[in-house]
Amino acid sequence: MLKDEMRSRVIENIVTKGAYVTKLEVRFWKPSKESEQPAHFSVTHDQRSTGYGGGSCGCVSDKMFESFIEPSEDVLKVRNLLKWHLVDVRRGPMYYVENGQYHWKHHLAKLGKLPQKRGFATLNYHDPKHWSENPEATFKSHVVFGAIEEKGLPTVDFDFPKPMSAAEAYAYDDYDKRWNKWANVCYAIVDNHVKAWCDERFDRLMAAFERDMVDFWGPDVLVG
Repeated sequence: MLKDEMRSRVIENIVTKGAYVTKLEVRFWKPSKESEQPAHFSVTHDQRSTGYGGGSCGCVSDKMFESFIEPSEDVLKVRNLLKWHLVDVRRGPMYYVENGQYHWKHHLAKLGKLPQKRGFATLNYHDPKHWSENPEATFKSHVVFGAIEEKGLPTVDFDFPKPMSAAEAYAYDDYDKRWNKWANVCYAIVDNHVKAWCDERFDRLMAAFERDMVDFWGPDVLVG
């Protein structure tokens, strides 16, 4: 088990194409030493121009590593850790199940495989403005898909209960309300399936996270 504590390692003076110098910071972060919130892992950068100023800072993309000139072994190790950004030492990826459910429902909606609510629904998964460009890819990134031997993605084909018939719909004034109640039942079926999928792989995912952390920090990162 990983220690629930703050720690940091900084790799400085990484020569970067385009007259930039980059600093990487790899750390376990908590709001304070006394915080009950489990420490979460992050990789951030600070990039500055060696010429006329300018630069950037924040989270790190894999594409950034393509701009590094002759990166060291430590820098290459950090590249392998990017997938664990914002994973915490006890609960895994941030809002592991909840975000997984959210992104998978958007994926289903984009495929036309999720019922659409009627009227003034508080959240319409079919509204493209709520989608990432590729909901399936966003889902995979969030759950760190591929970090372990996978048994496949959650299903996209569900045996939902049938909605009201046209005759039944005509008989009720509150058709939208009844339809949305049925849609919520369908959403709950998806949520339960995705939760089971996430739960089944959680221990194996955390074991892979622990191995990569030990490889980077050394055995001192473990409890005991």
